[in-house]
Amino acid sequence: MAQVVGFNNFEIFPLNKKEAYSFKSGGNQLIFVIDESDIRMLDPTSLRLNYTLRLTTGTSTLNTAPSAAGEGRPNPQIAEGLAGVLNGVVGVGGGVASVLAVSAAQTSSKVGSQSVISDVTIRSNNNNAIIEQNRFYSRLASSLIPYTLSQKDYATFSQIAFGAFNASDYAGQLANASDISTSTNLLTGLTSQRGLWNLKVMGGARIIITLNSDQTCIFGTEASANGGYFYELHDVSLTGVYKVLSGQTSSNPSALPSCLFKVLTV
Repeated sequence: MAQVVGFNNFEIFPLNKKEAYSFKSGGNQLIFVIDESDIRMLDPTSLRLNYTLRLTTGTSTLNTAPSAAGEGRPNPQIAEGLAGVLNGVVGVGGGVASVLAVSAAQTSSKVGSQSVISDVTIRSNNNNAIIEQNRFYSRLASSLIPYTLSQKDYATFSQIAFGAFNASDYAGQLANASDISTSTNLLTGLTSQRGLWNLKVMGGARIIITLNSDQTCIFGTEASANGGYFYELHDVSLTGVYKVLSGQTSSNPSALPSCLFKVLTV
């Protein structure tokens, strides 16, 4: 019987690689492919989805720096009533008073950047069979994240793990002023269990992440201003750990936890 003799860290990028992913531009799916292997298994609890979330005003062009007043982030410069300044342009974000601008549009303070995810589907890469499917993922996150985190957690690691900050005003300031970088574990059944994935039996894995519409994850009194604020995801990747084996893995489906063959819909 093969034994675990080491591990390899890995980082993979979306199969449909783009400079920026956005529901507005039609790039609302992230597709990651994990190849099958008979000499290594995957630790699902190690999987981390990494990305940078950028909130942008409705008059901006996808993945471009602002070139005129009203473009760019809602209010990149948080100051006492001053207009925003970004890329040398004065008045980005409309140039309204900062007290109003920082709360005009933002992501969820409880769920953070997880609110941009709509569905997560895990398929066999060989035959495209669905192994697990989580619909309304952001609703699942809105139950799990606040339930499992304390106030101290929101003030520390959850800011990186989920892009969540609890305090609504603080979340608004950050979303309005800067990019939010996140390295988050996927909150699905298969990625939460401790059993290793037998990539040989699974035929590899294809993880498909579908993004939410802007209207369902951006909130605030001015969220619909200038044609509607929208979000962009940059620097997207999936990282994790392979467990290296001393010999070939079994090709018997019983070598996998039985739940790998159930379809889970939330």
